[in-house]
Amino acid sequence: MRTGFLFVCVAVAAFAACQAGASEFSTDVSLKDLSLGERVMGPPIKAEALAGHVVFIEFWGVNCPPCRASLPVISKWSEKHASEGLVVIGIHCQQASASEIESVAKQGGVNYSIFATGQIRGGMDFSGIPHSFLFDHTGRCIYRGHPTSAYEKIKSALAKAPAAVLGGRELVKLKALSDLMKKGMPPAAAIKAASEKLASEDADTVEEAKFVIESLTAWGKRQIEDATAAKESEPLHSYATLQKLAKDFEGTDVGKDATTAFTEMQGDEAVMKEVKAWQTLEKIRKIEKDIKPLRSWDGYDTTSEKFRKKYAVQLKQIIEGVKRMRKTYPDSEATTQAEEILTKYGFAR
Repeated sequence: MRTGFLFVCVAVAAFAACQAGASEFSTDVSLKDLSLGERVMGPPIKAEALAGHVVFIEFWGVNCPPCRASLPVISKWSEKHASEGLVVIGIHCQQASASEIESVAKQGGVNYSIFATGQIRGGMDFSGIPHSFLFDHTGRCIYRGHPTSAYEKIKSALAKAPAAVLGGRELVKLKALSDLMKKGMPPAAAIKAASEKLASEDADTVEEAKFVIESLTAWGKRQIEDATAAKESEPLHSYATLQKLAKDFEGTDVGKDATTAFTEMQGDEAVMKEVKAWQTLEKIRKIEKDIKPLRSWDGYDTTSEKFRKKYAVQLKQIIEGVKRMRKTYPDSEATTQAEEILTKYGFAR
């Protein structure tokens, strides 16, 4: 079986690579960059249906001892947090038959979906496995590295996701609504559905409806406060968060507050200049994702004439983009990071 990339998993080397800090890997990937191949076992999953969920993905192999050791641990996470909206996916990345993959996965007690192939566009720059990615409910990658270092980050991401507003409370009268929220139902739709239950003659139904509305409203306001506070340290994330909150809570008081905060941010010239700088960097990184392969074990010297000829179009676009950033955003951290991309391909700053 061929995969989009091939790992030769030598246990010692893999384990050593796994222990490297997550800071070695770029988190400039999105859940939208995920593509899944043949499903070996577990529930069917479509990448487009993952929106609104916290998603944990592990790349692993049947011939990798550290990978096999991680399977039961991750299965416990899946079992414990599935009701909170956590989705766990295993992507196999060695040569093995579907039956071999399934056999090893079952031996490890796997209770989540396993795919024989799959990749994350722009994120295949690692050699050691197991290697994991964690995406928050907005689709942003917030962690990469060894799976054993991910658990606290998973819990933190779940606590910030919309479904967390229920605080672990199991709704009885509004169970169907609760289930939809855990599957990524937009807050505005959940508030509308709960509001329709306020006219019920059943006191328990009304109480649960009020709980959902109040909890979602409080959660939304906290998100607005956090995003507003981060507009200088993380301008692009703040901008995107406020924009998303305005859309997700459209027609509600939270939606109005988010729209106001977003409009005010757009009126801040200094902040918007930073936002545009980071948006430009994102475009450059998107171009870079079309440069395949980026991995040294593929036998490519990224500074060689052969490499530069093969990716001449993309490299020219990156060089021109960085030049524009130097001129327009000379003092931005985004420009510094864009410069680092150039040095990767042997171009002087």
